[in-house]
Amino acid sequence: MRVSTAAEAGNPKSPNEDWAMASENLIVVLDGATARTGTGCVHGIAWYAAKLGSALAGLAADRDSELSNALMYGIRFTADQHRETCDLRHPGTPSAGAAMVRLKDTALEFLVLGDVTVLIDTADGIQVITDDRVDKTARAEREEADRHPFGSAEKQAALLRMKHAELAARNQPGGYWVAAADPFAAQHAITGEVPLDSVRRVAC
Repeated sequence: MRVSTAAEAGNPKSPNEDWAMASENLIVVLDGATARTGTGCVHGIAWYAAKLGSALAGLAADRDSELSNALMYGIRFTADQHRETCDLRHPGTPSAGAAMVRLKDTALEFLVLGDVTVLIDTADGIQVITDDRVDKTARAEREEADRHPFGSAEKQAALLRMKHAELAARNQPGGYWVAAADPFAAQHAITGEVPLDSVRRVAC
């Protein structure tokens, strides 16, 4: 079995806001949500992703725990790490999309929450597990942002409007769900499993 990870910061002048670990039996990937507004947090997105990722890696290693429970307790643990120093009720509080893949007995388990995709190459073809709920929010604002060239003032202003619209729908019924400060967002994760004997490769 060959296991590998790779990550690169979206902006070379900023810390990498993503986090990943991969072992023989477990993969955890976090896609930190870039902050374009205030967050109410003194730490930042990279700090949040690292804290949550480390917590998930430890919790999900227990194969007797459901992946959704590992995510719930990981979110709660991470929130407790900065509850006294940061405003976790702030609409822009740090958040991340999350994916976990784990070998358990005769199955490959998966969990996806937010803008992360899991690809499973099986004997019957490639299975794609993705959470597209965020794409269904702020559509008008997203289309407006796509009209402007990267780096332009118009692009930045449009992205800010898009971010505000997305935050209004974040972790709300009818909107989309990510790992932030509310552990019960884990209840909205997409979960499932694939027979292990049919799996060839996995990617997140």
